[in-house]
This record gives sequence, structure tokens and C-alpha cells, in this order.
Amino acid sequence: MINKNKAPFASLPDPALRELAERALHERAGMSPERSMLLQDAQLMIHELGVHQIELEMQNDELRRVQVELGAARARYFDLYDLAPVGYCTVSEQGLILHVNVAAATLLGIFRGDLPRAITGFILGKDQDIYYLYHKRLLETNESQSCELRMVKNDGTPFWAQLTATVAQHVSTGEEQLSSASDNVGALGAGGARELRIMLSDITVRHLTEEKNQRLTQLYAALSQCNEAIVRCASEEELFSQICRIAVLSGSMKMAWIGLIDEASRQLLPVASFGEGTEDLVDISLTVGEPAASCDSVSVAIRENQPFWGCDFPDEPGCDFGQGEMAALPLHRNGAVIGAFILYAYKANTFDEAVRNLLVGMTRDISFALDNFAHNAERRRADEKIQLLAHFDQLTGLPNHALFTDRINLAVSMARRSSEPLAMLFLDLDHFKHINDTLGHRIGDAVLVEVAMRLKSAIRDEDTVSRQGGDEFILVLPDTDADGAAHVAQKLLDIVAHACQIEQSEMNVTASVGIAMYPDDGLDFDMLFRCADVAMYRAKHDGRNNYRFFTQEMQAHSARTLQLENALRHALERDQLRLHYQPQVSLRDGRVIGAEALLRWQHPELGAVSPAEFISIAESSGQIIAIGEWVLKTAINQMKRWIANGLAPMIVAVNLSAVQFRQPRLPELVTRLLDEARLPAQYLELELTEGIAMEDPLGAIAIMNDLHERGIQMSIDDFGTGYSSLSYLKKFKVYKLKIDQSFVRDVTESSEDRAIVSAIINMASSLGMQTIAEGVETAGQLEFLREQGCGEVQGYYFSKPLSANQFEAYLRQQSLSLNPQVTQIGTD
Repeated sequence: MINKNKAPFASLPDPALRELAERALHERAGMSPERSMLLQDAQLMIHELGVHQIELEMQNDELRRVQVELGAARARYFDLYDLAPVGYCTVSEQGLILHVNVAAATLLGIFRGDLPRAITGFILGKDQDIYYLYHKRLLETNESQSCELRMVKNDGTPFWAQLTATVAQHVSTGEEQLSSASDNVGALGAGGARELRIMLSDITVRHLTEEKNQRLTQLYAALSQCNEAIVRCASEEELFSQICRIAVLSGSMKMAWIGLIDEASRQLLPVASFGEGTEDLVDISLTVGEPAASCDSVSVAIRENQPFWGCDFPDEPGCDFGQGEMAALPLHRNGAVIGAFILYAYKANTFDEAVRNLLVGMTRDISFALDNFAHNAERRRADEKIQLLAHFDQLTGLPNHALFTDRINLAVSMARRSSEPLAMLFLDLDHFKHINDTLGHRIGDAVLVEVAMRLKSAIRDEDTVSRQGGDEFILVLPDTDADGAAHVAQKLLDIVAHACQIEQSEMNVTASVGIAMYPDDGLDFDMLFRCADVAMYRAKHDGRNNYRFFTQEMQAHSARTLQLENALRHALERDQLRLHYQPQVSLRDGRVIGAEALLRWQHPELGAVSPAEFISIAESSGQIIAIGEWVLKTAINQMKRWIANGLAPMIVAVNLSAVQFRQPRLPELVTRLLDEARLPAQYLELELTEGIAMEDPLGAIAIMNDLHERGIQMSIDDFGTGYSSLSYLKKFKVYKLKIDQSFVRDVTESSEDRAIVSAIINMASSLGMQTIAEGVETAGQLEFLREQGCGEVQGYYFSKPLSANQFEAYLRQQSLSLNPQVTQIGTD
């Protein structure tokens, strides 16, 4: 019997097979199946043998067919295995490559005849440990696993590979040995050994893409952190340090540094760095604008204002890394190159196009931040300048009035809480106007700067000195009593009085100091300021170059002065000012030859205010200009009305203040007023005090000459009370000297006054000038003046100052009564 377990038709049931065999046998014998049943028993055995023979033949035919199909299938399998685009290899348990397909052979760069070979020979040394663990884990778990590592081809070319392996039990058969002998598979090993079936893929492109994506992701993160640093950092130094740190820690760079160009030496100086190799930057020497033996790439980037990219630069400072890549990107501020941002990478080809674009964008953001820093710095400088202008004197750098007010208010507040004294000193330079007028304001400003420096050096840190304007300085001295204030004042006077060398001029400047004490003289800044100011003027009045404390008498005078100043501002518009006229009499014939116009102020609450009190206030406050013009206009118009009313023409004398006389358009003003009133200039006389004339003799001469050419007469008032230079006096265009009443008052009792009056009359006569004596009150005074040859007199002996109407009545009614008096005195 045929073993059906091994037959090709083992899957068919036996009856069916037998039926097929019997049908085939009958067809050979030419008998039908029914007839065969009639065969003899002798032929039965032969029949059975024939059936089995046919069965064997049919099985052999099927076996041959299956073998052909199996060979075709096996050929197809090996074609698919060898021609697969993925590499396959079989590795023994000991790590030998036993078989590879075409793709694997091509990937490894080997011939299959070179096998077996150790697989570790195709793995880079750094990754061999990875493979050992991977191989061990496969054998231990018998589970399919994958890993990625770096391999190298037979010619040394590296590539990234992915290994996916399974463990199989090797089974050796005769057929397998036969078929595999032609394919070099006979060395697979003994039957029953385990082997690894590995699928080998080249993932270099994918891995490089992942590295690139990772690098870009890191750079994007670095760029984001860079932008955060730009917003967060308050200075260039802080930003540069953060940028270098971010480039290394977040951008995976080897090292980063920033260099700025020193304008003086044109050297690129490192200002920030981070990473490996920064110690090499200490010895860097790079002259911008000239090719350098080292770091030429950086200088090229700066000179050409273009990013520079390069590989393997071992000579670069800080770049002793072997293989790698560097980048140098110029930095800008306000469009100009100021330095460079230099980066070093671990690997070559790090700075591809995408990375370069990111780095250029990062550098652009840094340059934008530098522009903002420059703009903010300029704005801060502008703000500081505004603050300086708002709180400090531009010339001396001392606190101005606004800042000083804040400081003294604080000092007063602290003195109030601690019950401690406080002193305020008001210092004013003596005759400082002379320096400006003679040497110019530039020299004057230099003197003020020098004085400010001296004052500042002479006080404590807790003290404050301020320039209030002009040549005025104020000092506040916390916790200082009267003795301490006096000591400081004298110290200031001494230090200011030292000779001052300004350019080619050596000058001696003195000062006057007024002192006010808290709380005795005032409880706030305004009161202390006023008191110190009053005390300073007392120091000037007492001879200058000294100091004075404020007193209650000064306080009363200061309050009265302030009250009068405020009231005087409204005197003109409220018609409170009047002119009175005092007759001037000729001693030759006793007739009235003129009238002196005298200003009077009648206030509804203050009453009659003395000219001696309010004229000086009007001068110091500047109100004398408007008041003086009103006096001139009123006196001229009044004289015109008297003449129109039938009175004989005479001279009206008007006093000029120092402020009026220094006005450059005074002659034009006088001429205009005369023209408006149509009064001839010969009937106006302008009186100028001796002190005013001698304050600026050359200027006085120029104005007098101008007035003289216009036909306006001038006289010197209060003559003898000041210092006159005869050389200038003879040049003054004046026709009359007025003898001061202080000499006339005691002329009958005092031989000195008689001598002075006599000398003035004789000097005037010798110079061709007339004389008039004021303040004549007695017949004895009048007789002496007559005897000495004085030409004119005025005083209470004849009349007190009268209003315009009273003066007109006086002229009409008293002209006859004056002549006998004059005649009598002259003949007695």
C-alpha cells in the first residue's frame, strides 16, 4: 500500500482515488466497469496491482507538478528578497552577517561572497555599545525591536541606519542546503541555532531632516528668547550678555561672542561672550578696516557689511574646535556698522539657508534693539537736560529757584519737626554791573561760575547754595544757629574776595550777605527770603563786603516797602499822583524866573506818602519809567497852560531819576513831549543829580550833548553831596549848579558850610555856570547867598511847593510882595 500521508493527493478520500484508478484501468483494457465485475477471481489480484500502479503514477505526476510550482514560488521569493528596496540580512547569534540581499549589500558596499563578517565592523565606534545592548536585548526577549545608530560603509562613508530585527530558529534540511548552496547560505550554521533577521534602512536623509528641524526649532526658541530679552533688558550690556547665553544654551551653539568697534583705536573689542573657548577672546587683536591674519572672517563681515559663513576655522579666536562652522554677522546702530555677532557651531553645514535666514533675522532684531537703546538714551539725555534746565542754573550748574524752593521747604519742615535752627544767607556781588559793562558779559559769566564753585566748596554736603539770577546767590544751612551763620558768612566773604583770574584779567570781587534765621525771622521760604534780602541791602548800605542779620526794624521797613510798591503800581491809573511847583527867584531883581516840579502822592488809605520814600521804590521796581514820563508830560503841559493863561514865560525844572537818564531814547521822548505841547525847549530844564552824572560820566556826556543839541537845558542837582571830577564837570553840557540844602541850612552858623557854598559859587562862575540854592528859609541865609554872588534861590522863605492853581495865584498875587524882600535884603 502506498503511504497516503506522503502522497500528493493525501487530501482526497480513498474511495474516490480508487474509483479513479479503476476507471483508468478499465479504459486501458477496453472494458467497462460493469464487465470487470465478471472477471474471475484469478484476475482480482492483478487488477489490484494495476490500480495501485496507476495511483503511484498519478501521485508522481502531481508531485512533479507541485515541485515545479514550488521551485517557481521559491524563485519568485528569492527575486523579491534580493530585489527588495529595503536591505535584509541574517545575523548569527554571535554577530556575524551570514546573508544579505542586494539592497543590503549595496547599502554596506560589500559582495555577498565576502560573508560572513562581523556586523560591528560596519558600526561607528561611538555607537557599537548601542548595538551590543540592542543585540543582547533581542536574544533575551525574542521580540521584534528597532534601533537607530550610525554605520559606515565598506569604503568608510558614514550613514544613519535603522535596524528592525526578529529572532528566528534556524532549521537545516537537505533541500534547503541544496538550494542555499548556490546562494552562499550554506554557512548559516548548525541546525537549531538562533539567528537575527534584520531589516536595514538608510535613514540619513530623515535623520538630517530631523536634526535640521530640531536645529530650527532650537533657533526659533532662541529667537523667541532673544526677542524677550530685547523687551526685558534695560541696557546694551545686559542684552549682549543674554544674547550670547541664549545662542549657546537654546541655539545649541558651541560659543557666541559680540564685539564692538572702538572708534579711537578701530579695534574690535569683545563686550560679551558665552560658551567654550571664551578665554581665547582675551588676546584677540583685530583692526577693523584692514585684513587680519586671524579672525579675517569677522573683519570681512564688518568691512563689507555682509554676513560671513565659513567652515573649519581653527585659527579663529575662540574656535579651537577642529571641524565645525562659524558665522559673523554685522551689528548696526542707526544704520551704521558698530560691531559683529560671532557664532561657532559643533558641526559643519550647521548654517544652512534656513538657519542663516533665522540668524540674519535675529541680528536684525538685535540691531533694532540697539536703535531703541540709542533712541531711549537720547530721550533720557533730553529728559535729563529738561530736568537740568528745570531745576539747575544753566551757567553755574547750581540749583535754580524752583529746586532751591523745594529743598528749603524740606529743610524748614525738618527744622520744624526737630526744633532745630536754620539759617538762610542772601549773597549779592558788589558792583558786579561794572564787570559786565567794562569787560563784557562773557567775563562776567566766568566770574559767576568761579564764585559759584567757591561757594559750593565752602559749605557742607547738607547745605544748599543756589543762584537765583544775575549775581544773587542764596544758601540754606540746616541745623545752624546765629553764631554758625555768622561764621559761614565771613568765610564766604573771605573766599569770594580772593583774587579771581579770568583769562588775562585779575579781578577782586566782594560781596554783601544778608542773614535770616528760622524761626525768629520767618517760618517759611518766602518770609525768610524777604528777610535775608532786606538784610543784604542793609549790608550794602553799611559799606558792602560785610554781612548783616535781619532785625525787626528791617522787617517793618520791608513790609512798608512791599505795601508801597504794590500800591504805587495803581497810582497812575487811579489818578493819585500830583505835581506841586516851588517858585525859583532871581536875586538880581526878585522876580520868579522858574518853578521846580515836585512829585506828590496822595493815597486814599496811606495818606500823603513822602517822595523820599516812594521814589526809591519806584526806581527799584522799574515803575519810575512810566511815572517819570507822566511827570515830564504833566509839567510841560502845565507850563504851556500858564503861558496860555497870560503868565510870563518861565522855566519849569523837572528832576530825572538814574533809571530815566539811562534810557537810550530819553532825548527823543523829551522832544516828542515838547512838540506835542508846542512848548519851546528853552522853557524846560532837566535836573540831574551829581551822583547819577558821575556814575557813568562818558555815557552822561553823550546824553547831555544830545539834549543840548535839541535846545534842552540841564542842571546838576544836589551839587556838593557827591564826588565830582572837574575834568568831567567842564565837559558836561549843563548851565546851572544847584547847591544842596544841607549846605544852606547851617550857612549862617557853620564856617565850613559857608566855605563850601562860597567855593561852589566861585567855581560855577569861573566855569561860566549859574548857581541856585535850595532850602532857603531865613533872611540870613538869603543875605549870605546874595553876598557870595548866588544868582537864584528857592525855599520856604518864599513859598512851599504849591499846586498848579495855587502857583498861578501865587504868581499873580505875590509877585509884588517878593520884590521888597529881595530888595531889602540886598540893601541892608
